[in-house]
Amino acid sequence: MEITKLGHRVDYKSNYDPTQLEFFPRSTRRVGYVAPMNGGDIWTCFEVSFLDSKGVPEYHILRIWNPASSENIFESKSLKLYLNSFNNTKFSGIEEVIYLIQKDLSEGTKGQVLVRRMNQFDSPSGVTQFNIDSYSKKIESGVEYTYNPKLLKAEPSETKIHRTISSNLLRSNCEVTGQPDWGTVTVSYSSKSLLDIISFLRYIISFRNHQEFHEPTCERIYNDLFVLLQPEELTVVCQYTRRGGIDINPIRTTASIEKKDFSDFFTIPKLLQQ
Repeated sequence: MEITKLGHRVDYKSNYDPTQLEFFPRSTRRVGYVAPMNGGDIWTCFEVSFLDSKGVPEYHILRIWNPASSENIFESKSLKLYLNSFNNTKFSGIEEVIYLIQKDLSEGTKGQVLVRRMNQFDSPSGVTQFNIDSYSKKIESGVEYTYNPKLLKAEPSETKIHRTISSNLLRSNCEVTGQPDWGTVTVSYSSKSLLDIISFLRYIISFRNHQEFHEPTCERIYNDLFVLLQPEELTVVCQYTRRGGIDINPIRTTASIEKKDFSDFFTIPKLLQQ
């Protein structure tokens, strides 16, 4: 599908216009992948505003869930343009706005998109203790800035390994504009293979010049780890920083999403506060 807005100057519309949305198929970005693609994509939208029935502005923060089972993803600039089209339109309340967003995104993705208004975010306490970025000081050579899955290494283990690690060194780039995307990647796995931390950091650093949207970047990391570790369980979460009032947080997991601690995706903490 042709991109008509990303990377181009456009006029912002301030009256409700669902035609601003653009969608792209997941399937073309999953060719050759073997890992089961459960999970979904969490979008946090910090700049949602509209007019109430009296013409008085309202402001809200919304979280959007697009399941990994949907056929399509939606493009971030088109979502921003779409949300801006609510700005000068009158609605009965936030419930009507949420209904329209769910309907428009579900129709475009061909999946069951969910939307909820956020009042607060859970604390990320207990996650930062697994951060491995200090190990980057031990990297003496072999740093690459072009995506290279061959950098990943693991050692066999006689016992099952249960481990959760995270790094703030994830940087990839928009596949159209080349603008940098910064994020935290968290990996949780259960396997009889032990992921080598230094090799994983080298691997994450190799995304530095890689151009791909957030969702397929997460799926690439997830599939590479699945092939390497042959895990009983694997979950990869990529929490990207905000751009244009929107952040994107893809989750991919071997487990049914309902069985994970983040089954209610609205409670997932923000690891990076912007």
